[in-house]
Amino acid sequence: RQQQHHTGRHSRKKISFAFILIINNYNCCLFIKNCCFCFSFEQKMNNSKESQPKVTHEEFQNELRNFDSDQLRHIEPTEKVVLPSKEDVIQEKVEIAHQNVLVDVSQFQRHSLQHADTNERVYLPTKDEVKQERMEQAYTGVLKEVSTFERNSLTHSEPVEKYHMPTKEELAREKVMHQVPGFDQSKLKHA
Repeated sequence: RQQQHHTGRHSRKKISFAFILIINNYNCCLFIKNCCFCFSFEQKMNNSKESQPKVTHEEFQNELRNFDSDQLRHIEPTEKVVLPSKEDVIQEKVEIAHQNVLVDVSQFQRHSLQHADTNERVYLPTKDEVKQERMEQAYTGVLKEVSTFERNSLTHSEPVEKYHMPTKEELAREKVMHQVPGFDQSKLKHA
């Protein structure tokens, strides 16, 4: 919000919002809109409350209204510290590790290696491998016997089907066996 304030022949804009930052007893910064103005006090202020001048709210507002911003130097705020992102840190670590590997490979000395004889050990199969091999041998043996079998050595025989009819006693025994799981023990009498 801005209002026109007329003083004499010059018209100045009244600034409705300002932010003052006191850096120390000598220096202050005034932030108006997006601009920063810094200025210094000529006298050192004492920290004690008695020595500080008492300013009312109205006096302070009057000073702000009558303040001449031409006395201030314009300073562009700049970012001093820019921290790298997480991805930048990871990428830098990868690049450093890669460079270290390349340096190690380029500086490697072959004459520092020692000759070593390799010992070939006998590999023993596991129980599962032995079992599988025996099954394969048995299967190939059966296939070989079936393929070389001579049918002419077989003799013809007539199959005889025999039907066994159960007797009454066998039927009664089977009926009792089916009734045992569903038997109600509460019907029993003690003798």
